[in-house]
Amino acid sequence: MSLPNAAAPDQVAQIKAATLVGVEGIVLGPIDPIGVIPGLDAAAAAGIPVVAIGAEPADGVVSAVVGDDEALAYAAGAYIAASLDGQGIVLDLQGDLANPAGEARARGLRAALARFAEIDVDARATAWDPDVAKTVAESAFVIAPPGHETAPPTPLTPDPDGPQPSAIFAASDAMAIAVAAAPVVAERPELVVVGFGGEPDTLAAVANGALDATVAELPGRTGAIAVDLLVRHLNGEPVPPRVDPGFLLVTDANVGAALAALPAATPMAGPDG
Repeated sequence: MSLPNAAAPDQVAQIKAATLVGVEGIVLGPIDPIGVIPGLDAAAAAGIPVVAIGAEPADGVVSAVVGDDEALAYAAGAYIAASLDGQGIVLDLQGDLANPAGEARARGLRAALARFAEIDVDARATAWDPDVAKTVAESAFVIAPPGHETAPPTPLTPDPDGPQPSAIFAASDAMAIAVAAAPVVAERPELVVVGFGGEPDTLAAVANGALDATVAELPGRTGAIAVDLLVRHLNGEPVPPRVDPGFLLVTDANVGAALAALPAATPMAGPDG
């Protein structure tokens, strides 16, 4: 149960409506793990178990299928470092660092890149806003008007002699798509651009070369695990409070398989595996 582009109150209303039609269980992708709590309370009052996917509310669910954001970002950082031969500048387009997922993704990337003394990280918070991410990425490069290649820098045009990113990491699907589509990025085939997420548009961007890679959560696998957990719980079996569904580092080498059969793909281990 999820409501794309909706707010938490909409999802709470949907959960409450579900409790009135006699459902036996709910699989929920929380829009806001805190804001959805009134809906979870309503489900609990009705005796309806809930399995969460993608985010883990503090209470009110029998289990949660949630990926390890830090591990995914670590894998992205390791790929970037290898692609750069251990040297260069990485522009880190972070999400909201007040959000646990945003902070974990920033932490994982830093941990991977910290092993390389000749890699510098330029970290920018974007509040998950694709337009902000695109503007920040554009501002990191020299942008001269057509026919005015020697035009002086503007507020959005850094010093032409200054250092520029060798790679960009975008910490969400939407930001990765926006950044990859920016002309200043698309016109630099040598630039390594890595996203976070496995939405169809993100995988398509890897397939067409707009993104070099993405660390993809496995939505089909996640959903299958969640349904299995819910059925087992309804059958009276014990279920773990949390399950990590794994992830894939998707590149041009395996993007075809990821697009065709992502649920069947083999998940990767985390930063210590």
